[in-house]
Amino acid sequence: METKLSQEYLKLQKKYKLPDFLILDKEFEFCEDEIKYPLKQVRKRMSEVVEGYGKIVEEVMHPESSIAGLYESKALDEVSKNSLFTCYKELMKLLRFALEVSLLNTEQDDADFINKSFSGWMKIKKDLLPIVRLLKTSWDKSYTEEQQGYMG
Repeated sequence: METKLSQEYLKLQKKYKLPDFLILDKEFEFCEDEIKYPLKQVRKRMSEVVEGYGKIVEEVMHPESSIAGLYESKALDEVSKNSLFTCYKELMKLLRFALEVSLLNTEQDDADFINKSFSGWMKIKKDLLPIVRLLKTSWDKSYTEEQQGYMG
């Protein structure tokens, strides 16, 4: 179903050689609230998703105030931690790129962000999946109180 946003995006897609809107929408779930600046809206939503994953990764890597992060961090060996940190770095690069683009505030910069960040996001997703699966299965394990760390 075509929406106002997808129609406006389609006009700009050809001009900037942007990724397919349906694929982007599947990944980032755009809302229809604002269509005045479609590429800005797409960039903002992409940034929100990336930021959400960055917070989850940070919680596991530095679990001081998160029970879930504290518990899940016990499942990571050095290789997994290094892989997770590499993903975190890539997420942060995308977030800082989004911050820069929001300050530049041009349609061309938004288009550049969408193009470059989409391919980066697809790689990050692929690299994060095995770690997310490891974290998911960590909840099937039992840890002693000492392994769990301080719980209050």
